[in-house]
Amino acid sequence: MRKTRTTRIIRWGLSVLLVAVGLSVTWAWGQVARLAPPPQPAPEPQPPVAYAAWQPAGEDGVLLFRSTDEGATWQPLDLPGQRIPTVWAGDDSDRLAVATSDGSLLSSPDRGESWTLAPVDLPVLSLAWDGEGSLYVGTDGRGVHRLEGDGTLTPLAAKQARLDSAPVVTLAWAETPPAGEGHLFAATPDALFSSD
Repeated sequence: MRKTRTTRIIRWGLSVLLVAVGLSVTWAWGQVARLAPPPQPAPEPQPPVAYAAWQPAGEDGVLLFRSTDEGATWQPLDLPGQRIPTVWAGDDSDRLAVATSDGSLLSSPDRGESWTLAPVDLPVLSLAWDGEGSLYVGTDGRGVHRLEGDGTLTPLAAKQARLDSAPVVTLAWAETPPAGEGHLFAATPDALFSSD
């Protein structure tokens, strides 16, 4: 009988000790959790920005429009100097580039709210942004160029003479999974070229 009573006391003591340790660990974990920053909610995905050009009734020329709600509504973009857009490219973020009929190249970091002018004096047929924010310019018989940070165009050396002399009607940038390497594709009327 005495042994049973001692066993009960030991079990009771261990139970109390176990509860005390559990509460202490829970309290300590709560203190650590308070030190960590609260989790940030994931940003809601934004619908892609779409751009289109057309000449509305009653207007003198073609205007560039932007839609941020999957085409439900369109807002005209105010290009500096009433320039007429000929080709444009967005980068799936906020950057936008527009080549105009007067040989200018406009770039915007904020979806067309503000503009930087780069006189290019080239017949621009196509534009593409890469994953790092560089802009590539395809021309009519003058090759492919990259717009530098200071506003100058640097011609890209092509290993194919046909690319330098043919109209580059389409440019596209693509990331290759899983390494995320980027490739610039340039299409002429009769060939497709790629570069890394």
